[in-house]
Amino acid sequence: MGDEHPLARRPGTSVAARRTARVVESRSTLHPGTADELGWHVGDTGFEVVLSARLPELVGAHLLGDVKALLVEHDLTPDQVPTWVVHAGGPRILDAVRDALGLDEGHLAHSRESLRRAGNLSSASVLHVLAATLEASSAPPGSPAVLMAFGPGVSTELVLLRLDGAPGAPTSTATGARAGQRAGAAA
Repeated sequence: MGDEHPLARRPGTSVAARRTARVVESRSTLHPGTADELGWHVGDTGFEVVLSARLPELVGAHLLGDVKALLVEHDLTPDQVPTWVVHAGGPRILDAVRDALGLDEGHLAHSRESLRRAGNLSSASVLHVLAATLEASSAPPGSPAVLMAFGPGVSTELVLLRLDGAPGAPTSTATGARAGQRAGAAA
């Protein structure tokens, strides 16, 4: 929509004052044998969601290994990541993420709030959570963040981010736009 559009601004802030994030790396993992656990069935009446009751168990079983594989290439471990942006796919999914990664409830606050206010927005959920997380983040500039979403098959989508600027500190408008575009393409 561009920086000049009214929706690009929040009351009392300028686009240049917002915290942004840059994409460092992304990774997609499709877990074999899970095609019938999450996805869509196209029928005569339209799309029907396929959502297995086992989904939280599957996410929990694979997530730590997926996250470690992303982070190890950047000499990071999960306990060195202060910011987590998690697809608000449901309370049991959030619980599985928390338990698999050993996160505090505070790391999931924006995800739970998004779920409470808007429900599961499917893929767009993680971008909704990203916006809230960047707005509230107090992590130092340059800090790593991990964005994650879950999709059909069961697949895990991970994006390693670096936070730019500090809350209220001037940041490049162009950098923020590029990070938003890349994060949107990754989700």
